[in-house]
Amino acid sequence: KSAYFFSKSSDDSVANTQATLDAARDEASKSADKVHKEGAKSVTSINTTANKNVSKAVDHILKTMSSL
Repeated sequence: KSAYFFSKSSDDSVANTQATLDAARDEASKSADKVHKEGAKSVTSINTTANKNVSKAVDHILKTMSSL
């Protein structure tokens, strides 16, 4: 009987550890998805601003070169 109880407690421990790891992995995945979405929004914002500034930069260069 003692071998059975020892084996059962060991199996239960492994199952509890696995459940804890699964929960932690799930939570980390959710956090990573949130960070990814926030980062993607920031990149989109930077690209939008950069695209707007390209036109201004080209205009400035052309104006500077034409005044030479």
